[in-house]
Amino acid sequence: MVYLTIKNAASSNGGVMPVTGQHSGAPSYWLAYFTVPSCDGAVARVLELGGEVLVRPLDIGTGRISVVRDPQGAVFALFEGEAED
Repeated sequence: MVYLTIKNAASSNGGVMPVTGQHSGAPSYWLAYFTVPSCDGAVARVLELGGEVLVRPLDIGTGRISVVRDPQGAVFALFEGEAED
């Protein structure tokens, strides 16, 4: 997978990936990621507070991610793993 990392000084703070055949029907969008100590724990809390899980926690090699929606409809991702300060 091609993934371009956006850097601010020496820290990574974003990334971009091209739309490919597997994503050809998806619109362009931004997805905010929040680091969490436990992806599974954060997903449980989202559900407890009335949100929903769009992508169940999955291992991505550098950590675990999940995509969720809060009760007001905002979509964001959760990331468990090493992050730059």
